[in-house]
Amino acid sequence: MTSDGHLWQLHRRITAPTLNERRSSLIWEESTRQAREAVNAWSRQGLRGTYNTHENSMTLAFHVLANTGFGTDYAFSNIEDPPPPMHTMTWSKASNVVRENMLVAVAVPSRMLSLPFVPANWAKTGRAMTELRRYMEDILEKERRHLVQGLAGCGNLLSSLTRSSEGGKGFPASKSTDPPAKPSTLSTADVLGDIYVFSLAGHETTGNALTFAIFLLAAHPEVQSWVQEEIDLAHKEGGWCSEPQYSFFPRFKRCLAVMLETLRLFPSVIAVPKYTHNEQTLNINGRLHAIPPKTTVILNITAIHTHPKYWGEDSLIWRPSRWIESNIDEKQASFAPHDETRVALLEKETLREPEPGTFFPWSSGSRVCPGMRYSKVEFVAVLSTLLRQHRVEPASLVGESKEAAQRRVLGTLADCRFALTLYMADPDSVAMQWSLR
Repeated sequence: MTSDGHLWQLHRRITAPTLNERRSSLIWEESTRQAREAVNAWSRQGLRGTYNTHENSMTLAFHVLANTGFGTDYAFSNIEDPPPPMHTMTWSKASNVVRENMLVAVAVPSRMLSLPFVPANWAKTGRAMTELRRYMEDILEKERRHLVQGLAGCGNLLSSLTRSSEGGKGFPASKSTDPPAKPSTLSTADVLGDIYVFSLAGHETTGNALTFAIFLLAAHPEVQSWVQEEIDLAHKEGGWCSEPQYSFFPRFKRCLAVMLETLRLFPSVIAVPKYTHNEQTLNINGRLHAIPPKTTVILNITAIHTHPKYWGEDSLIWRPSRWIESNIDEKQASFAPHDETRVALLEKETLREPEPGTFFPWSSGSRVCPGMRYSKVEFVAVLSTLLRQHRVEPASLVGESKEAAQRRVLGTLADCRFALTLYMADPDSVAMQWSLR
């Protein structure tokens, strides 16, 4: 994230191939497994609902990453299990603690976090950081043992990082104490740093997007029906009893539209810093503006994502259908019968391509997030699984109407904060009720 030049290219060359199309089938399979376990657990809560949507979504996303990126398998059903021997926190819990206290983790020297007089959340953050490092060292050492034993790697992120590091297969550790001008391998510190970044940022963004999407869908039941129409059609053609495969992914345009619209209004990162090495010239409305060299420019994502010029007069309204281009009457989209004409119209729907420079929740250009495809596949797999047989709505308080409960959800969505990413200030104040359709 902070490297540049040759070092950035090295990190990118090593990590990007493990997040490409070839891994999508595995990502889909693990995402649907975790989502099935999650919705079954949530639906068992009955009318009282679950208050842990945010934490559970983060855990789900972490489990997908741990399995597909690091070769470590966790079951959502074991979310309450104690940590393994020699650990005081689970990997997921330690990651969540660090994420929730990121400013402390970044700003306070680690040696201070273990002092006896520091605030309780500082001490907890210190323990979580220690646990995170131990988990990372454990999986790195395990992968290195596999390489020494000549075992084939599974082609995931951890395998690629290990094989490209000093001491990895084909990359003997250098005995020189002088850093090379252009290193061709990653040091152990580099590998641990990449694991740390991916284990946090790699699940934080998707987990947050899932949380926002679930809350928005609970407040907009008509959008749920609109999405479920697409899910029903895909399963009707593929066989109602069949498990959804990655081949379903291109069919789920509305599911992806929910993600895109959610990230338009609630982007994980609200601003993107750019830096000019040389003088740059911008043409804005026919006028040339010179940006001097060595200048930092901050792109305001939320302003661009909600500008009426690009998104219309309802740019502040969450409307996933804006991403779908078709001849379907939106007012009838949720209620029309599944006749042959209707099926043909749904199959002709296409995703809208926004104007260049108007939508970039994963950044853009050469620095675009390498996990963009990964997150899209994961989100669509999870959402299509959650809504296949269930609906979600806010659990009403005593004497509260459904409409009032939906307004309460919208009020919770409106109260957001920003740390490492954008998040709701108090998502645990609203219980989500999952029931069979």
